[in-house]
Amino acid sequence: MIVAQMADSESRLIINSTLKAPKTAMAIGKELGMPTSTLYRKIADLKRCGLLMVDRIVVREDGKREPAYACTFKEISFRTGEKGVELEVVLSERGMVKTWFELFFPTPASGSPEKP
Repeated sequence: MIVAQMADSESRLIINSTLKAPKTAMAIGKELGMPTSTLYRKIADLKRCGLLMVDRIVVREDGKREPAYACTFKEISFRTGEKGVELEVVLSERGMVKTWFELFFPTPASGSPEKP
């Protein structure tokens, strides 16, 4: 799925928009001029495959909360190895912090009651 997302031009635009600093979907959409439905679908796909993450929650002036998204990697490369072609994803510092945090503080699956 990572390869498919990187091959998609709109997904790459979203990643490029979040490389230097986290941004809300509203800010990304305004910057790229992308339709809202397309933007949220692409963001969901990028989050699902681990290329984008929620960095923090921003409280807007109207009091509503909105996630700010950040790119999770600093490098993606292909190389040939013993098992054939391999994909290597090098996480950014933000991506590594999130990964370690989730290892030690996992969130319960949605719809599942939390175990005592």
